[in-house]
Amino acid sequence: MEGCSRKQDAEVYELAICFARMWGVAETLNSLPNLGFPEIKERMIRWAEECIAGGEEDFVIFFGRKLAERDY
Repeated sequence: MEGCSRKQDAEVYELAICFARMWGVAETLNSLPNLGFPEIKERMIRWAEECIAGGEEDFVIFFGRKLAERDY
């Protein structure tokens, strides 16, 4: 059971890293605020968990939808 949990954690963290990189690009191309490392880290992990739990098929579309919400 512990191995399954570690695999899920790795999936969340890998997706959170993708989201963090996408945020960095979006900061450069759009007018996103520079929220600082702790806030970005927590937000990207939360978004990754939400994306995976929701069974999203396309994480890029999910990310775009989250940016459009402007909840930052």
